[in-house]
Amino acid sequence: QFYDTGQSHMISNSKFSNCRANHVQCINQQCDLDVWRYLTHSDQWTPGLMQTTKNISYSNVDAARLIIPSTNISYRNSVSGKCSSWRDEDGSVTSYFPGERTNIGSTWSGPDWWRLNSRCVSNTNNWFCPMAAADTTVSFQLHWDVAKEAGIGSTYCANGAPTLPCPSGVNITHFGRSEVNAFPVAVMPRVTGPIIGSQGGWFVRFLAGAPKVVTFTHMQIDHEDLVHLAIPYPTGTTFQIYATAPPSCSSSSTAICRHDFFPVASVAAVRSAWGDAYYYDSTTKLLHIRLVNLDAFPSGRFGTVSNPGTVWTQTSTSSKYFARGGMRLLIPGVSNWSIVIESSCTGTCATVPSATVPAAYPITRGICAALPSIANSLPGDCAVNSQQGAKCVPVCKSGFTGTLSATCSSPGWTVTGSCV
Repeated sequence: QFYDTGQSHMISNSKFSNCRANHVQCINQQCDLDVWRYLTHSDQWTPGLMQTTKNISYSNVDAARLIIPSTNISYRNSVSGKCSSWRDEDGSVTSYFPGERTNIGSTWSGPDWWRLNSRCVSNTNNWFCPMAAADTTVSFQLHWDVAKEAGIGSTYCANGAPTLPCPSGVNITHFGRSEVNAFPVAVMPRVTGPIIGSQGGWFVRFLAGAPKVVTFTHMQIDHEDLVHLAIPYPTGTTFQIYATAPPSCSSSSTAICRHDFFPVASVAAVRSAWGDAYYYDSTTKLLHIRLVNLDAFPSGRFGTVSNPGTVWTQTSTSSKYFARGGMRLLIPGVSNWSIVIESSCTGTCATVPSATVPAAYPITRGICAALPSIANSLPGDCAVNSQQGAKCVPVCKSGFTGTLSATCSSPGWTVTGSCV
């Protein structure tokens, strides 16, 4: 069983044998022998992306008991059940997509949340989806009702049996999809889900209107990932948006503990910046921001008085991984770092019913594609689709087979992968 939260689990090169409820060595031939179990029992303690697998095989295993939630379907509204997922690096956990990077995500969060594409298959509890190059999983906490959060575990959102209410107040929808199938963010405000490359971001609707202050913490976001959020706000709203360093930062009289974001003139400018830009579109009434992982800033600060730091660049933030055997998991973020949106609303902002889910905004990440020398350096008939970060992922035109290996013209960028 993948358990508990805040951990990283990797299993590779493993064979599971004789996992059957009627195995002869079981008492009365009735064993509880699921091969894989994942956490679904809690509203209070909830998972980010915690597990990855590779090179898994089976012998004499009950396929109906292969991947089972830790609780029955009566817990389908649990926060942990909706957030549960894992990444199978080579598709070997199931027989659906052998050799392909596969995401396994809960169906309890609705018909759309973990459904990456039209090739996905599902059963009662899980979506099984082959992953495109730009697909990924991210996690964070979106604090929308701090007063109620103080009662988690006592008044709201129990651990174990759902004996306490755990209401939701925010809906999140993939760009280009129906808001009817949104992911509900509960008082325990964990959000874990896929950034789907073909959709390009999340629409975040506060059901009673956006709070005056919205805070994001516990960011588990890879440096390479593009996490674009679009949030409705009333016309005329102005913003102060900033990142804050851990409380220990303030103990130094020379440390810079807050980094202010800056306004830009388009959605594209937000997506191409490295996390500290925002854009309010007065026509669509949407605020656009990009979330990034903040835990990697050195010495728990954004700079010093003598070296205060500037607009964030490719190297401003980075990622910390737990890695082995060709697999890696981003180490979960903590609450000490935060991104804060302060609006000019008096109290809670008015709702914006006219704001709608943006159309899909595919993640092309054109940094490498904008450098002609990269494309020209590749063998064969290939086009390049870049990743934000340390690699560029090739996207191949039909009819080409071969392996790519070339160096981008910008320092620190490499092109790796295969055309198939």
